[in-house]
Amino acid sequence: MKQPTPQPAELANLVRTAREALDISQIAVARAARVSRALVQSIEAETHPGRVRPDNIRAIGAALQFTSEQEREALRFAGHDPDQHATAPRVGRPTVSERQLVETVSNLSPRQRQLAHALLNELGGKASAEAGAA
Repeated sequence: MKQPTPQPAELANLVRTAREALDISQIAVARAARVSRALVQSIEAETHPGRVRPDNIRAIGAALQFTSEQEREALRFAGHDPDQHATAPRVGRPTVSERQLVETVSNLSPRQRQLAHALLNELGGKASAEAGAA
């Protein structure tokens, strides 16, 4: 099967838009994805030579909280067949330790902590309402 043609402008826009929506830096994305800042920067600047490796696309997507559709789109924009490289659906409990969670939260800006708190409260309220309706 022929691989899709890379579309660096679309990949750059997808990554930049997601990063800005989360209000995080390229360095924060790189750290969370365990890739170099230069890689994130080259993707956003459309200067990355060749195709970005699928494992790096998946890692950056996870750091940017991509939906499965966004991940598939990013893989396609990077010139890869999403059917061959997409992450398997996540099931079960999250695999993060309390220490990792505390470390991650401590690296958030005050505004990011406020947004995370509001989101968790909203999700908790929905879960309580759904449990009460059952």
